[in-house]
Amino acid sequence: MPRLAATNSFRRLFHGLRLFALVAVAVSALAACSSRGKNPLKVVVERCPAPAVVEGVSTLTRFAGNEKTADARLFTASIEHLDLRCEQGERVVSHLRFRIVATRGPALRGSRTVEVPYFVALMRDNAEIVSKQIYRTRLVFSDGAQRAETVEEIRQTIPSIDQARRYHYELLVGFQVKSDELIFNVVR
Repeated sequence: MPRLAATNSFRRLFHGLRLFALVAVAVSALAACSSRGKNPLKVVVERCPAPAVVEGVSTLTRFAGNEKTADARLFTASIEHLDLRCEQGERVVSHLRFRIVATRGPALRGSRTVEVPYFVALMRDNAEIVSKQIYRTRLVFSDGAQRAETVEEIRQTIPSIDQARRYHYELLVGFQVKSDELIFNVVR
């Protein structure tokens, strides 16, 4: 019986020493970080808008003439690879970069340049459009090339950091489509 009591005492002592060593290591690490002027426990809350491509207008298909058949397809374009960088200070400045990629259809022959309209909208609390800009870009299909692409870069500003703290913002991108193009996107 005395041997069992000694073993339990030893275990408690060993456990206490391990806990002390762990706390000492953690305190040393925090002290080392704070001596460099950085607090490892500091929480940084990003106020950048969330980038997204709008479903339903994420692709644009154009046709030759009024028929919407596979043979009449000129091209189909899509928006890809959204990348957002953000600067926060007195205001929030977002730099959005993305690609517009198009594939040639059977009705687009030879070397051609096509114009593609798209929009970038800043939305607040998933309910209110704060701003919307419509842009146009050109895609160049070289003779025989099946793909064309371009990289777009847009700058968007939320004028006050207080506004950015108060509301949830999204930066939405999509093609500026006509009603028949929207119907085509929804139906297909």
